[in-house]
Amino acid sequence: MPHSELEKLWNKGQNLGNLKLIDLSYSYHLAEVPDLSHSQKIRHINLECCASLVQIQSYFQYLDKLTYIHLGSCWNLKRAAIKELPSSVWSNEKIYFLDIEYCEYLEHLPSSSCNLKFCSEFSVMCCSSLGKFFELPREIKLLKLTETAIEVLPSSIECLYGLKTIELRECKRFVSLPTSICKLKSLEKLDLSGCCEFEHFPEILEPMGRLEFLSLQGMAVKELPSSIEYLSGLNKIQLKGCRRLVSLPMSICKLKCLKILDLNSCSEFECFPEILEPMEDPLLLSLEGTSVIELPSLTQNLSGIKD
Repeated sequence: MPHSELEKLWNKGQNLGNLKLIDLSYSYHLAEVPDLSHSQKIRHINLECCASLVQIQSYFQYLDKLTYIHLGSCWNLKRAAIKELPSSVWSNEKIYFLDIEYCEYLEHLPSSSCNLKFCSEFSVMCCSSLGKFFELPREIKLLKLTETAIEVLPSSIECLYGLKTIELRECKRFVSLPTSICKLKSLEKLDLSGCCEFEHFPEILEPMGRLEFLSLQGMAVKELPSSIEYLSGLNKIQLKGCRRLVSLPMSICKLKCLKILDLNSCSEFECFPEILEPMEDPLLLSLEGTSVIELPSLTQNLSGIKD
């Protein structure tokens, strides 16, 4: 019953033993979901954008067949003082989809061990009060932490071996990445755009050959480490609006796959480094809004520069 006008589903005492699916998404007036602990066959609960919903009961641990929970954009969970995801959700190993985006008053993820073995995507995007986490689902490939209050990623993130994408856009309090980030050998995309308090990109201690996209747009970094050469698969580096950036390491020439380097509006950037080795692909290089007056002898070791 998506897009319904319901405020309440049913009274207590209903026999719902055969119920398998609840879809009440976009039921803006729904304020209460009854106890489903006796609905042992239920697999799918979608409460997306139930903006008046004020309480989530901790019955999930009893639903052995539950695999899908969508709680995104349930704005009014604050009224029930729901500031932490129920541990009964965190411990249900059969859940493969969990969406809690836009739960702006959610402050904590459970400190207990996470048993979400089949969850490949995990998003707490726009959970603006969420400041820390202890453990995440081990099998995730996509991690969205955009517009949260996260300040650091724990070193234990190295255990997420299959992680392909990390999105940390517009995390205004975020200040550091652990050096153990280099353990994520499957990582393809790292987006830190708008993390304006982030100043020091960590040393890359081991090769990360699969990382293709790195965005540090709008950050407070002054330089990149020479060990960036270990990111040998990079084809795009986004540094637009890094107004404190003053230099790039000469090891940038080790990035043989690099196709796009955006330094637009890096107003303190004055000197482009010498390119000491040939770079195989034509490079789209944007220097608009920088303080660069002239380029070194680039053309010898670049197969082409595109404007």
